[in-house]
This record gives sequence, structure tokens and C-alpha cells, in this order.
Amino acid sequence: MKKMQKILLFIFAFLIVLGAGSDSYAFSAKLEKKVKLNKSSFLSDMAVHKGKLYYTDVKITNQEKDSNGNLYGGNCYVKVYEKDLKTGKTTLINSYDSYNLSAKDISFKVLSDGNLYMIYHLGGGFMGSDFVYGLTGPSRGKNILTYNYGNFQFDKDNKSIIITPTGAYSGDIVREMNGKKYSQTKVESYSGVYFLESLKGKGQAFSYADKYSALRGDTLYLKKDLDTKDNFNAYDLITFDLETEAEACLAEGIHSMFMGKDEIYFLKDIPTTKDMAEPQKMLYKYDLASKKTTLLSKGNNPYYDILPIDGNVFFVDSGGYFTDGKNPNLFMAKGDGSGTKKLYSNVNEVVSDGEKLAVVISNKKGTNIDFIDGHGKKIGKVSVPQTHVSVHLSGDECIVWSWQNRCVNYYKLNK
Repeated sequence: MKKMQKILLFIFAFLIVLGAGSDSYAFSAKLEKKVKLNKSSFLSDMAVHKGKLYYTDVKITNQEKDSNGNLYGGNCYVKVYEKDLKTGKTTLINSYDSYNLSAKDISFKVLSDGNLYMIYHLGGGFMGSDFVYGLTGPSRGKNILTYNYGNFQFDKDNKSIIITPTGAYSGDIVREMNGKKYSQTKVESYSGVYFLESLKGKGQAFSYADKYSALRGDTLYLKKDLDTKDNFNAYDLITFDLETEAEACLAEGIHSMFMGKDEIYFLKDIPTTKDMAEPQKMLYKYDLASKKTTLLSKGNNPYYDILPIDGNVFFVDSGGYFTDGKNPNLFMAKGDGSGTKKLYSNVNEVVSDGEKLAVVISNKKGTNIDFIDGHGKKIGKVSVPQTHVSVHLSGDECIVWSWQNRCVNYYKLNK
């Protein structure tokens, strides 16, 4: 009897060791539904949020042909739909017409208040404006914000919105719902910001929800433009008090900033003699409580977007979305400054909901999507036969879609 118990104990221990040495997933991605859409729906972005699919139907008319037979110009008419994935009910929730084809460049984003918004642009050149339209929550069905090439932040209590201008189009910080303007000029923040030029991952590998606002109480964290000839480090990281209008400098000569839970991450650029157009980048963390600055990465050359999760930072290396026929590598920098780790090579896209990441890698046979947590551990995966896909991640939901088969795959990430 004792001999049998020893054998069983040995087998049990062996299975534990075997399991620890293999990929152990925290959840299984179950395909709940496939939704077939019109081809025109794949000209824009898509999203899933709390059991509902959000997508567009884009109609382009009045285009002309150039001497080579290529189409150009034309009008763009967009309808935005919400589809209940449980009942199948489809609702038209917004529509608009534009003479400019940029009207189809919609981005669906979950912002720091936890609700889903649609961000789109109407008009051309400096006469155009960006719009923020609520799809869920108290702002559903409303254009809550119109701004000219600016950036915006949600107040911590969600009672107001802060607009920080970019470029020369506006020079005031505006607390939109209170109608108060501040005298600060030439400022911009990269947290909670979705430029039209960057929608759907154009020119970059990251597409993510902004979990943390750069506004904490009455203090707004910003980049302030410097009057300097240094094209690489042209900003200071500052705080701006919305009540007293006082400012203080936290770090000098930075390039980009990103908000974490209790810290700010920023990049500084070092010009190189090898390529002045693409300088070496260093990644730092500024701790809001201790007011200490820590160097997180010097050798991996982070691109202009980074993503903080659970105190660590994820980034793709310089070159961004696609350079010399190769996609970038995905790295994780430890928040304590103890080093970086390369997690994936040749990634097509990295998508996040602020809690986890979906790493998209395509090959000749199809596309593999790995889900990883804030410590770089693989917690799930899905594979599809399509080679050109897009992904949206929201909590325990995920959609994978491709124009190749005109299908949207809806997954529940079951723990």
C-alpha cells in the first residue's frame, strides 16, 4: 500500500513539474460567434464592448481617375452600427457625410473613464475638426467634444474634459464643460491622445486603450514646447495646476510622455552620427510619490509609443510599424529599472485594453495571436487562417476581423 502511495506521489509531482515547464494559459479563448459583414465595413475600424459589436458601412462616391487609371478624390458617407451579439439586433447609431475621404478614418477607443468612444475627423486642412462621439455610458449618442487638431483628457471625476492644443491652431488649455480657459500656450500631452494620422495603427505597431488620464485632481501633467534648436528633445515635462495656473518642471529635454498608474514614463532622444533622422532613444520613469527618476531602457531604442501595465512597460523598437521589410520586436522593460526583455520578433501589431496585450504575428499560413499579461507571461492564444487581420481587445472580449473572408470572429476569454 505504501509503495503504491509513493508511486502515486511521484506521478503527481512529475505532472506538476511537467505543467510548470510548459505553456500554461490563464484563460481559453472561445469562439462565440462569426459575423459576416459587407466589404465596405472593412474600410474602417471596429470594436467590441460589453457584448456589442461596433462597425461602419462606408460608401465612397464621385471619384475620378488619373492618367494611370487610379481613383482619387470623392465623397465619403459613413454609417455607424451597433450589433448586439446575443440577440443579433442591429442599430444605426450615427451617420455623417463628408467631401473628404478622411471621414472613413474612424477610431473606436476605450478611454480612461471606461466607456467606448468614436473619434473621427471631418473637413480638410486647418478648416477640419476632430470629433469625439460617445457610444456607451452617459455620453452615448452625443458629440461630447469638437476640437481642432488638439488632444484631450478626461477629468478624474469625469465631470469635465481638458483640451490641450497642438500646433499653431489654438493656444489655450480649455476645461471644456466648465468653459474656463487658461493662459498656457504651446503644450501637448500624449496620454489619452489619438491623432487622426495614427488611427488604426498607421505608422506604428501599438493600438491601445488609454487607462490612465494625465489629469490627477486639479494637476495636469504635460509636455511644454521649448524654444530650442534641438529637434530631438524639444519639450519639458511639467505639471500645470488648473486652479492656480502655476507650473513646475519635472524633467527637462524630453520627447514623449505616457501616464501610468502612479508614475509617468517619458522618452529622451540622443542624436547619433549614424542616422540623425532616427536618434537613439532612452526610456525613463518618474515616480509621482517619491519624485525619483529611473532609467528603464537605453539599448533597445523604444519607438514613440509605449504601454505601461502593472508597473512594467511594453514597447516596440525603433523603426516602428514596418522598416526594410521587417516588422518590429516587442520588448518589456521592468518598472524597477532592472532590465529589459525581448518577448517577440517581427510583430505585426500589439493591441491592449490597458490590462493585457494581444500580440499579432502573421505568416504565410495565417495569423497567431498571443495574449500576455503585464509581466510578459502568455495567458492565452487564438489562431486564424487569414494573413491580414485586425484585433480589438476589451476586458474578457476580443474580436478578430479580416477583409479576406469578410468575417468578424467574436471570442470570450474564459478564465
